Amino acid sequence: MADWQSLEQELRLWARQHRRPTLWWRDDDAEADVPELQHLLQISDELQVPVLLAAVPAKVQPSLATAVQGHGLVGIVQHGFDHTNHAPPTERKHELGAHRPLAVMIDALRQGRELLEQHFAGRFQPVLVPPWNRYTPALRPYLHDQVGLRGLSTLGPRDAAEVDGLTQVNVHVDVLKWKPSAHFAGEADTLTALITHLQQRRLGLVDAAEPTGIMTHHLVMDAAAWRFTRQLLKVLNDAGVGWIADLLPAG
Repeated sequence: MADWQSLEQELRLWARQHRRPTLWWRDDDAEADVPELQHLLQISDELQVPVLLAAVPAKVQPSLATAVQGHGLVGIVQHGFDHTNHAPPTERKHELGAHRPLAVMIDALRQGRELLEQHFAGRFQPVLVPPWNRYTPALRPYLHDQVGLRGLSTLGPRDAAEVDGLTQVNVHVDVLKWKPSAHFAGEADTLTALITHLQQRRLGLVDAAEPTGIMTHHLVMDAAAWRFTRQLLKVLNDAGVGWIADLLPAG
């Protein structure tokens, strides 16, 4: 069972190979300035760890743009359009599934990108984070040319660094479990997920160039999840990992 010692051992194995693991932090469902967001921003500032907020365009309030002012380590990516489930009750939740015409979803995502560009000029990275980390593959060929996006981020090791003109950078560690309701996934399970991806990268079993992504959801995190997240970021900082702030290549 994984523990903090297991993580430190994996990080030492990277160091022995004179390699520096890269990681990134994505926090989903940002809409407005709330106390939970302030707590997240405080952790980012205190530990100097960049965080990318996946903002829901149709629900973004002016207070969110105000809240991130003065926080140089905060970026914005696009979390669908309105985070509405269009799948029937018998299926897993989808905003961007095969339940609506492609043209409707393309138009909504384009509107969402434009809204985020207006709200967050200079901070917005045109990367799509599909709600629930799911989307129909039929949508992907249109995301670059018709929506104007340059990146894609879901859950799990990527199959390619670029797909349909999109840079793909996923998350691999969820600090929460979601059933019966959102709660901390537990130290052992969360550390296991992190160590597994780091080990797979080190051994070449997955794309070693993909930074290991940590996913949080500030609106629904319990006290245990917050404590763990802070401790994890500090341990990784102390080990000298590299934090990725920009998911997209320059240009």
